[in-house]
Amino acid sequence: MPGRILVIYVCAGCILGAVGIYEILVDFAGAGATVPLTGFGYNLAKGVMEEIDSAGFLGIFTGGLKSAAGGIAGAVLFSWLAACVFEPKKKKKTVISAKKSLNHWDSDFLYTKLFAIILLLQPFFLQP
Repeated sequence: MPGRILVIYVCAGCILGAVGIYEILVDFAGAGATVPLTGFGYNLAKGVMEEIDSAGFLGIFTGGLKSAAGGIAGAVLFSWLAACVFEPKKKKKTVISAKKSLNHWDSDFLYTKLFAIILLLQPFFLQP
C-alpha cells in the first residue's frame, strides 16, 4: 500500500509544476525542493513542457524521460546493487479463488518484462 503514497507525491509535484506553483517553492527552498518525490514529479512536468516547446507533440513522450534520465538511471543502478547484495524474503501466495492462486513472483516477472521492453524501445522514441 505505500506505493499509493509515492504516486500521490509524484503526481502532486507534476500538477504543482504544471500550474507553476512548484517553481515558487523551488526558488524559495532551492535544492531541498527538488530532491524529494514531489521534486521528481516537478522535474517530469518541467521536462515535458520544455520538450513540447522544442519538439511538439512528441515532447509529451520524450520530455519526462530526458529530464529525469539521471534520477531514473540512478534508481535502477542502486536498486540492482541492493538486489545483488541482499537476499530477498520469500513471498507468500495470495489465494484469489478456490481454483487458482496468484504468485507475486509471476506479477513481478511481468513488470520486469514490461520494463525491459520499454528500455529496449526507448532509443527509437528519443531519435531527433
